[in-house]
Amino acid sequence: MLEQVEALEVEYAEVEAQLADPAVIGDSDRLRDAGRRFKKLDEMMAVGRPLREAYGDLEAAHELVEMVDGSERDQFRLEIGSLELEVERLEEELRGLLLPGDPNDGRPVILEVRGAEGGEEANLFARDLPEMYLAFAAGHRWSVEPLMARAAAENCSSQLIDKIVHNSALLEDALALLVERGQAGGEISQKWGARSLARFLGACIQGMSARAKMDPNRDALQAIADIALSALD
Repeated sequence: MLEQVEALEVEYAEVEAQLADPAVIGDSDRLRDAGRRFKKLDEMMAVGRPLREAYGDLEAAHELVEMVDGSERDQFRLEIGSLELEVERLEEELRGLLLPGDPNDGRPVILEVRGAEGGEEANLFARDLPEMYLAFAAGHRWSVEPLMARAAAENCSSQLIDKIVHNSALLEDALALLVERGQAGGEISQKWGARSLARFLGACIQGMSARAKMDPNRDALQAIADIALSALD
């Protein structure tokens, strides 16, 4: 699977560059798709990098075991057995991550709750159920946009339609990963936490996206981006 890991590394670098491209930042659809793919690739590389290292260690151990004898050879044989188990575990985990996911994962969801037959008790449950879903969405940092709510006075039945949007959470997670890497490499100041910077940059990107739809002036958008990026210094 080494070739697959190398291919993932190439794609990871390409998508990372896209997230810093003003043309992508100004296009909310492309930015959403890039952020979603970057998050998935980061999960894969969290397994792929250790797997590549394990391949290298296993190859070196096989070479060294032929150069020693006695107790040292026994020690290398034990290490080879341990590395083979580790490679097998990581390969299995990476295969699971490489399986195609549900194409609807991460997309907005329209949730509709209606009162039904069953009297007042059923309608009370229908009234409480949206609150449970909203709490679940808040726990996952999903934004929720109320589309329509209606209540009938006679039987307390209710109708609520919410649009649960994952995009802001996906973007924030992708930006946080980029900031963490930059801070670890000394390229980004550690004055602010990675998550706080990610929220700030996400807000700037969403604002730029809205402005681009009204006034797609590249110079103006670049100036805004430069000011936002100065927070990383």
